[in-house]
Amino acid sequence: MPKKIKFESFIYRFLIESIEFRNNCDEHDAKMFSDFIKNINFEYVDKKVVIKSYKNKFEIKLEIPLDEQYFYIKGDTEDSQNKQKQEFPNIGSDPVMDINKNYFMKLVQKTYKQYLLCDPNSNIPS
Repeated sequence: MPKKIKFESFIYRFLIESIEFRNNCDEHDAKMFSDFIKNINFEYVDKKVVIKSYKNKFEIKLEIPLDEQYFYIKGDTEDSQNKQKQEFPNIGSDPVMDINKNYFMKLVQKTYKQYLLCDPNSNIPS
């Protein structure tokens, strides 16, 4: 799969889960989270997504391999969907989507947590 498609899909999923995360925050945290998202950059480097954000002159940087996510596994054809229903008969939702949703939500939380730790008043060393 072309790297650009995976890279763009990664950014899309990250931002979708970011919206859900922000929507579950209280008003003050939602404002801080919005500031975090405004300062975030994504780069493609050596089959990895590099997530960068800046706060108080500190750089937050995470490198995420693009082979940890499941992109384009769910089939769009009726045959593929029927096969998936046979393989996962007791699951009402899309298992691949659930895996990705969980993966990206944890990644959003991890990235945001590092962003919050870059507070000059924090007693946590950076």
